[in-house]
Amino acid sequence: METRERDIMKVGRYLLAAEISSLVVTAIWAVFALASYVISIEGYIILSSPSTGSSSGGFVGAILLIIGLFRGIVFTILLVASVIVSRRAIKMRHLLKAWDFEGLKKSNSLGIAIVALIFTLVIPGVILLLVRSRVRDLHTVIT
Repeated sequence: METRERDIMKVGRYLLAAEISSLVVTAIWAVFALASYVISIEGYIILSSPSTGSSSGGFVGAILLIIGLFRGIVFTILLVASVIVSRRAIKMRHLLKAWDFEGLKKSNSLGIAIVALIFTLVIPGVILLLVRSRVRDLHTVIT
């Protein structure tokens, strides 16, 4: 097998790994966000029930509501960043399948790799950094 074809296959495997790992992380953030919002809803129910008028249940309800909302917002931000990384990995993989190396070079962004490092539990970010160097090398081999 030619070196160029081997490099293209290697980039494809890296992109598949980045896609799968970022989708798994996206699912994790979605579950955590949902669980946090459920906790905040439970806190609201405790807070708004008539039996917690002067008891400590109102305090517990308020704490659950505040903590649940805060955590839910944080996990939603992480979820959105992870979705952005997942979409970019999927797009790059489709461009590679279509043999659109110019489009692949344009989609190969250091910013997305850094966002992936920060917001998607490191693994997809490391893989996208590896893909970034491979695509740069691949582009010089092809042209």
